[in-house]
Amino acid sequence: MKTIVFCSMVSLCAGVAASEVMAQDDQRQGVFESSDSTIQVFRPESARPTELVSRLKQLNLGVRMVGDNSSNTIVVSGPEARVIDTGKLIAELDAEANDRRTRAEFLQLKHRKASEAARLLNDAIAQYGNTRISVDEPNRTLVISAAKAELERARSLLSKIDTPRSSLMMRFHFIRGRIDRGGGVSGGTLPAEMSGVLSALNQQGVMDVSLLAPMTVRSWESADFAVNGTTVGPDGVGREFSVHGEVQQMSADDSARLKVASQVIRRPPGSPPQVLFEVGTTLEIPVGEYIVLAAAPVSLDADEVIALAVSVSTGM
Repeated sequence: MKTIVFCSMVSLCAGVAASEVMAQDDQRQGVFESSDSTIQVFRPESARPTELVSRLKQLNLGVRMVGDNSSNTIVVSGPEARVIDTGKLIAELDAEANDRRTRAEFLQLKHRKASEAARLLNDAIAQYGNTRISVDEPNRTLVISAAKAELERARSLLSKIDTPRSSLMMRFHFIRGRIDRGGGVSGGTLPAEMSGVLSALNQQGVMDVSLLAPMTVRSWESADFAVNGTTVGPDGVGREFSVHGEVQQMSADDSARLKVASQVIRRPPGSPPQVLFEVGTTLEIPVGEYIVLAAAPVSLDADEVIALAVSVSTGM
Protein backbone atom coordinates (compact mmCIF):
# COMPACT_ATOMS: atom_id res chain seq x y z
CA MET A 1 0.00 0.00 0.00
CA LYS A 2 1.42 3.38 -1.03
CA THR A 3 1.43 6.15 1.62
CA ILE A 4 1.38 9.88 0.81
CA VAL A 5 2.57 12.26 3.54
CA PHE A 6 2.61 16.06 3.24
CA CYS A 7 4.96 17.99 5.54
CA SER A 8 3.12 21.25 5.02
CA MET A 9 0.08 22.70 3.30
CA VAL A 10 0.87 21.60 -0.26
CA SER A 11 -1.72 20.97 -2.93
CA LEU A 12 -2.20 17.33 -3.82
CA CYS A 13 -1.74 18.40 -7.43
CA ALA A 14 1.89 19.15 -6.63
CA GLY A 15 2.39 15.50 -5.69
CA VAL A 16 0.70 14.31 -8.87
CA ALA A 17 2.75 16.58 -11.10
CA ALA A 18 5.87 15.56 -9.26
CA SER A 19 5.12 11.90 -9.75
CA GLU A 20 5.23 12.37 -13.50
CA VAL A 21 8.71 13.87 -13.25
CA MET A 22 9.76 11.13 -10.84
CA ALA A 23 8.75 8.48 -13.32
CA GLN A 24 11.18 10.00 -15.81
CA ASP A 25 13.97 9.84 -13.21
CA ASP A 26 13.40 6.20 -12.23
CA GLN A 27 15.92 4.66 -14.55
CA ARG A 28 18.55 7.33 -13.87
CA GLN A 29 18.19 7.00 -10.09
CA GLY A 30 17.79 3.21 -9.94
CA VAL A 31 14.63 3.56 -7.84
CA PHE A 32 11.59 1.41 -8.38
CA GLU A 33 8.20 1.90 -6.82
CA SER A 34 7.11 -0.73 -4.33
CA SER A 35 3.87 -1.38 -2.52
CA ASP A 36 5.20 0.19 0.69
CA SER A 37 6.69 3.31 -0.90
CA THR A 38 6.04 6.71 0.67
CA ILE A 39 5.69 10.12 -0.92
CA GLN A 40 6.61 13.06 1.25
CA VAL A 41 6.64 16.77 0.43
CA PHE A 42 9.17 19.16 1.99
CA ARG A 43 9.25 22.95 1.98
CA PRO A 44 12.77 24.37 2.49
CA GLU A 45 12.89 27.75 4.21
CA SER A 46 16.04 29.18 2.63
CA ALA A 47 17.51 27.00 -0.12
CA ARG A 48 16.03 26.73 -3.61
CA PRO A 49 14.36 23.32 -4.05
CA THR A 50 15.97 22.61 -7.42
CA GLU A 51 19.45 23.33 -6.02
CA LEU A 52 18.87 20.98 -3.09
CA VAL A 53 17.59 18.22 -5.37
CA SER A 54 20.59 18.64 -7.66
CA ARG A 55 22.96 18.15 -4.72
CA LEU A 56 21.03 15.26 -3.21
CA LYS A 57 20.79 13.30 -6.47
CA GLN A 58 24.57 13.04 -6.50
CA LEU A 59 24.37 10.94 -3.33
CA ASN A 60 22.32 8.07 -4.84
CA LEU A 61 19.97 7.94 -1.88
CA GLY A 62 17.65 5.34 -3.41
CA VAL A 63 14.66 7.71 -3.62
CA ARG A 64 12.99 9.72 -6.32
CA MET A 65 13.03 13.51 -5.96
CA VAL A 66 11.74 16.53 -7.81
CA GLY A 67 12.06 20.17 -6.81
CA ASP A 68 9.70 22.94 -7.81
CA ASN A 69 10.83 26.49 -7.11
CA SER A 70 7.46 28.06 -7.92
CA SER A 71 5.71 26.13 -5.14
CA ASN A 72 8.87 25.92 -2.99
CA THR A 73 8.53 22.14 -2.63
CA ILE A 74 10.62 19.03 -2.85
CA VAL A 75 8.67 15.79 -3.39
CA VAL A 76 10.47 12.64 -2.31
CA SER A 77 9.24 9.11 -3.04
CA GLY A 78 10.68 5.78 -2.03
CA PRO A 79 10.98 3.36 0.88
CA GLU A 80 9.82 5.06 4.06
CA ALA A 81 13.16 4.79 5.89
CA ARG A 82 15.05 6.29 2.95
CA VAL A 83 12.51 9.10 2.57
CA ILE A 84 12.94 9.93 6.25
CA ASP A 85 16.75 9.97 5.89
CA THR A 86 16.46 12.17 2.81
CA GLY A 87 14.23 14.55 4.75
CA LYS A 88 16.93 14.88 7.40
CA LEU A 89 19.50 15.73 4.74
CA ILE A 90 17.15 18.33 3.25
CA ALA A 91 16.78 19.92 6.69
CA GLU A 92 20.56 20.01 7.22
CA LEU A 93 21.30 21.53 3.82
CA ASP A 94 18.49 24.03 4.26
CA ALA A 95 19.87 25.03 7.66
CA GLU A 96 23.28 25.66 6.08
CA ALA A 97 21.68 27.86 3.45
CA ASN A 98 19.78 29.70 6.16
CA ASP A 99 23.01 30.43 8.03
CA ARG A 100 24.59 31.86 4.88
CA ARG A 101 21.56 33.86 3.85
CA THR A 102 21.82 37.61 4.35
CA ARG A 103 18.98 39.03 6.34
CA ALA A 104 18.25 42.52 7.68
CA GLU A 105 17.39 43.39 11.25
CA PHE A 106 16.26 46.70 12.75
CA LEU A 107 17.88 47.40 16.12
CA GLN A 108 16.66 50.41 18.06
CA LEU A 109 19.05 52.10 20.48
CA LYS A 110 18.26 53.27 23.98
CA HIS A 111 21.31 55.33 24.93
CA ARG A 112 23.57 56.10 21.98
CA LYS A 113 23.15 58.10 18.82
CA ALA A 114 22.73 55.85 15.81
CA SER A 115 25.74 57.34 14.00
CA GLU A 116 27.94 56.93 17.07
CA ALA A 117 26.84 53.33 17.63
CA ALA A 118 27.36 52.53 13.94
CA ARG A 119 30.91 53.87 14.06
CA LEU A 120 31.78 51.84 17.14
CA LEU A 121 30.15 48.72 15.74
CA ASN A 122 31.94 49.06 12.42
CA ASP A 123 35.27 49.30 14.24
CA ALA A 124 34.46 46.18 16.25
CA ILE A 125 33.30 43.93 13.40
CA ALA A 126 35.65 45.03 10.62
CA GLN A 127 37.48 41.70 10.85
CA TYR A 128 34.34 39.58 10.59
CA GLY A 129 32.57 38.72 7.34
CA ASN A 130 30.43 41.10 5.34
CA THR A 131 28.13 43.17 7.49
CA ARG A 132 26.37 46.26 6.19
CA ILE A 133 25.15 48.88 8.66
CA SER A 134 22.72 51.65 7.78
CA VAL A 135 21.82 54.50 10.10
CA ASP A 136 18.32 55.83 10.79
CA GLU A 137 19.22 58.76 13.03
CA PRO A 138 15.71 60.25 13.55
CA ASN A 139 14.42 56.89 14.84
CA ARG A 140 17.65 56.05 16.67
CA THR A 141 17.86 52.78 14.77
CA LEU A 142 20.52 50.71 13.02
CA VAL A 143 19.64 48.49 10.07
CA ILE A 144 22.11 45.61 10.02
CA SER A 145 22.32 43.28 7.02
CA ALA A 146 24.43 40.15 7.49
CA ALA A 147 24.43 36.38 7.56
CA LYS A 148 23.13 34.69 10.70
CA ALA A 149 26.45 34.32 12.54
CA GLU A 150 27.58 37.88 11.76
CA LEU A 151 24.18 39.24 12.73
CA GLU A 152 24.29 37.48 16.10
CA ARG A 153 27.80 38.82 16.69
CA ALA A 154 26.71 42.35 15.79
CA ARG A 155 23.70 42.09 18.10
CA SER A 156 25.92 40.97 20.98
CA LEU A 157 28.46 43.76 20.41
CA LEU A 158 25.72 46.36 20.14
CA SER A 159 24.35 45.36 23.53
CA LYS A 160 27.73 46.33 25.00
CA ILE A 161 27.93 49.55 22.99
CA ASP A 162 24.40 50.81 23.66
CA THR A 163 24.95 51.60 27.33
CA PRO A 164 24.44 54.82 29.30
CA ARG A 165 27.18 57.35 28.62
CA SER A 166 29.95 57.36 31.21
CA SER A 167 30.75 60.47 33.18
CA LEU A 168 34.44 61.25 33.26
CA MET A 169 36.75 63.43 35.29
CA MET A 170 39.85 64.53 33.39
CA ARG A 171 42.89 65.99 35.08
CA PHE A 172 45.21 67.99 32.86
CA HIS A 173 48.59 68.80 34.40
CA PHE A 174 50.83 71.39 32.81
CA ILE A 175 54.36 70.66 33.93
CA ARG A 176 57.49 72.77 33.81
CA GLY A 177 61.02 71.41 33.51
CA ARG A 178 64.48 72.16 32.20
CA ILE A 179 66.57 70.47 29.55
CA ASP A 180 69.40 68.52 31.17
CA ARG A 181 72.65 69.93 29.82
CA GLY A 182 74.87 68.00 32.19
CA GLY A 183 74.82 70.49 35.03
CA GLY A 184 73.73 68.08 37.74
CA VAL A 185 70.12 69.25 37.79
CA SER A 186 67.82 67.15 39.98
CA GLY A 187 64.96 65.12 38.55
CA GLY A 188 62.34 67.26 40.20
CA THR A 189 59.19 66.53 42.15
CA LEU A 190 55.64 65.60 41.22
CA PRO A 191 52.77 64.13 43.29
CA ALA A 192 53.27 60.46 44.14
CA GLU A 193 50.53 59.29 41.75
CA MET A 194 52.47 60.96 38.90
CA SER A 195 55.75 59.13 39.51
CA GLY A 196 55.48 57.47 36.11
CA VAL A 197 55.21 60.88 34.44
CA LEU A 198 58.29 62.12 36.32
CA SER A 199 60.26 59.05 35.29
CA ALA A 200 59.21 59.38 31.64
CA LEU A 201 60.23 63.05 31.49
CA ASN A 202 63.56 62.39 33.21
CA GLN A 203 64.31 59.64 30.71
CA GLN A 204 63.74 62.16 27.91
CA GLY A 205 66.26 64.54 29.47
CA VAL A 206 63.75 66.83 31.14
CA MET A 207 64.89 67.58 34.70
CA ASP A 208 63.99 69.91 37.56
CA VAL A 209 60.36 68.95 36.93
CA SER A 210 57.56 70.69 38.84
CA LEU A 211 53.80 71.03 38.59
CA LEU A 212 52.85 74.26 36.84
CA ALA A 213 49.08 74.41 36.39
CA PRO A 214 46.84 71.48 37.29
CA MET A 215 43.31 71.73 35.88
CA THR A 216 40.30 69.46 36.29
CA VAL A 217 37.22 69.20 34.08
CA ARG A 218 34.21 66.90 34.18
CA SER A 219 32.49 65.75 31.03
CA TRP A 220 30.32 63.02 29.56
CA GLU A 221 31.33 60.46 27.05
CA SER A 222 30.69 61.70 23.50
CA ALA A 223 30.67 65.33 24.65
CA ASP A 224 32.91 68.38 24.27
CA PHE A 225 34.94 69.85 27.13
CA ALA A 226 37.02 72.98 27.75
CA VAL A 227 39.07 74.31 30.66
CA ASN A 228 41.25 77.40 31.02
CA GLY A 229 43.60 78.88 33.60
CA THR A 230 46.24 81.56 34.17
CA THR A 231 49.45 81.78 36.15
CA VAL A 232 52.63 83.83 36.26
CA GLY A 233 55.78 82.48 34.62
CA PRO A 234 59.28 82.52 36.11
CA ASP A 235 59.88 85.78 34.22
CA GLY A 236 56.96 87.46 35.99
CA VAL A 237 54.82 87.54 32.83
CA GLY A 238 51.32 86.11 32.79
CA ARG A 239 50.61 82.84 31.00
CA GLU A 240 47.29 81.45 29.80
CA PHE A 241 46.62 77.73 29.71
CA SER A 242 43.80 76.17 27.72
CA VAL A 243 42.64 72.65 26.95
CA HIS A 244 39.59 71.74 24.89
CA GLY A 245 38.41 68.75 22.93
CA GLU A 246 36.01 65.86 22.91
CA VAL A 247 35.57 62.61 24.79
CA GLN A 248 34.88 60.45 21.76
CA GLN A 249 34.09 57.08 23.31
CA MET A 250 34.74 54.53 26.00
CA SER A 251 36.11 51.24 24.72
CA ALA A 252 35.27 47.80 26.06
CA ASP A 253 38.61 47.59 27.90
CA ASP A 254 37.85 50.74 29.95
CA SER A 255 39.91 53.17 27.92
CA ALA A 256 38.80 56.68 27.09
CA ARG A 257 39.35 57.99 23.58
CA LEU A 258 40.10 61.72 23.73
CA LYS A 259 40.54 64.37 21.10
CA VAL A 260 42.62 67.11 22.74
CA ALA A 261 43.94 70.52 21.71
CA SER A 262 45.97 72.67 24.10
CA GLN A 263 47.96 75.90 24.19
CA VAL A 264 50.11 77.86 26.59
CA ILE A 265 50.31 81.54 25.64
CA ARG A 266 52.65 84.14 27.16
CA ARG A 267 51.20 87.66 27.20
CA PRO A 268 53.90 90.27 27.84
CA PRO A 269 52.54 93.79 28.43
CA GLY A 270 52.69 95.96 25.32
CA SER A 271 53.85 93.08 23.09
CA PRO A 272 52.11 90.49 20.91
CA PRO A 273 51.22 87.22 22.63
CA GLN A 274 53.66 84.33 22.24
CA VAL A 275 52.65 80.68 21.89
CA LEU A 276 54.96 78.74 24.20
CA PHE A 277 53.33 75.34 23.85
CA GLU A 278 50.78 73.81 21.48
CA VAL A 279 49.54 70.28 20.90
CA GLY A 280 46.64 68.63 19.10
CA THR A 281 46.14 64.87 19.14
CA THR A 282 43.73 61.98 19.51
CA LEU A 283 44.64 59.15 21.84
CA GLU A 284 43.30 56.36 24.03
CA ILE A 285 43.93 56.61 27.75
CA PRO A 286 43.40 53.68 30.13
CA VAL A 287 41.19 54.81 32.97
CA GLY A 288 43.24 55.60 36.07
CA GLU A 289 46.57 56.05 34.31
CA TYR A 290 48.59 59.16 33.42
CA ILE A 291 49.74 59.81 29.86
CA VAL A 292 52.23 62.50 28.76
CA LEU A 293 50.65 64.11 25.70
CA ALA A 294 53.61 66.24 24.71
CA ALA A 295 56.75 67.96 26.01
CA ALA A 296 58.58 70.75 24.18
CA PRO A 297 60.97 73.65 24.83
CA VAL A 298 59.25 77.02 25.01
CA SER A 299 61.68 78.26 22.33
CA LEU A 300 64.63 76.97 20.33
CA ASP A 301 67.20 78.76 22.51
CA ALA A 302 65.58 78.18 25.91
CA ASP A 303 66.19 75.52 28.53
CA GLU A 304 62.61 75.68 29.83
CA VAL A 305 60.29 72.83 28.81
CA ILE A 306 56.52 72.64 29.13
CA ALA A 307 54.77 69.28 29.17
CA LEU A 308 51.14 68.22 29.41
CA ALA A 309 49.99 65.07 31.14
CA VAL A 310 46.42 63.79 31.49
CA SER A 311 44.55 61.21 33.50
CA VAL A 312 40.95 60.04 33.29
CA SER A 313 38.70 58.56 35.93
CA THR A 314 35.06 57.54 35.72
CA GLY A 315 32.15 58.71 37.86
CA MET A 316 31.16 62.05 39.24
